[in-house]
Amino acid sequence: MTIDNDIPTHAPGSVRALIGELAQLEDAIRRASTYVSRSVNGPVLNPQLLDLIKREAEVVAALRARRSPSALPVRPQSHDDFPGTVQLP
Repeated sequence: MTIDNDIPTHAPGSVRALIGELAQLEDAIRRASTYVSRSVNGPVLNPQLLDLIKREAEVVAALRARRSPSALPVRPQSHDDFPGTVQLP
């Protein structure tokens, strides 16, 4: 099983390129067979599926690493960050 590389090209490693690759990986994972054969020890996992899952995890990690600080939740540093509120003991 191969991944279709006919998506529009963007800067390598750009968020847009990573999202495009992630979409292709998800499609390929859905189409892949889980098992390739049976042996005396039981079913054998498809090695291509395992490679796809590994790459998917790498792409997700790369996207998380590019997360904008403004996209992260902001935690108040002190009571003064909320004027007009009452501080409980």
